[in-house]
Amino acid sequence: MIIHVQLPDGGWITGGGTYEDRYERSDSGWWIGRRRVTAAFDLGPLSEVRP
Repeated sequence: MIIHVQLPDGGWITGGGTYEDRYERSDSGWWIGRRRVTAAFDLGPLSEVRP
């Protein structure tokens, strides 16, 4: 996942990482039984982000 956050001063910070999920099934369906965030990173502040 990657996330862009705009700061109050108009600048931007970009961060992200990856999820390692373990899915489990119950009577009501599938759900995430465990989630581990790996390879987390932060890049920031950035001068400008264009969509």
